Amino acid sequence: MSRTLFTFKGGVHPPEHKTESNTQPIHSAPLPRHLVIPLSQHIGNPAKPVVNVGDLVRKGQMIAAADGYISAAVHASSSGTVTAIDMQAVPHISGLHDLCITLETDGRDEWTERTPLDYLAMAPAELRMQLRDMGLAGLGGAVFPSAVKLDPGAAHPC
Repeated sequence: MSRTLFTFKGGVHPPEHKTESNTQPIHSAPLPRHLVIPLSQHIGNPAKPVVNVGDLVRKGQMIAAADGYISAAVHASSSGTVTAIDMQAVPHISGLHDLCITLETDGRDEWTERTPLDYLAMAPAELRMQLRDMGLAGLGGAVFPSAVKLDPGAAHPC
């Protein structure tokens, strides 16, 4: 016995409204006044805050360090002042709150000092820890920290 679930063919096709944006020039988005940065941005342990409320931070500065083997650091998205370290709603299907760091941006978007990484001169274990501290994680569904993905075990080179 066959059953029809829908009485129309082809689904719903709402108006696309592309003309409202495809004729305008592309421009940079404005810097938000507040940034809420979740400390769980990967599978594994959430990062632990290394800043305090009132601290001034710069873009790219580590604001939370990796906590354990399966974890990765989190960095400031812009320069400004830490205004809160607390539980806030995060964009996750669970609908639950998670620990976040809130920055009030200063509008300057100033980078912290950056130095090149001489990865060829580093031992594999040291390189993996640098990747963990840089906050690198995979783009697959689990968002696995890259330092863990690149750990081949004692018998294989990185």
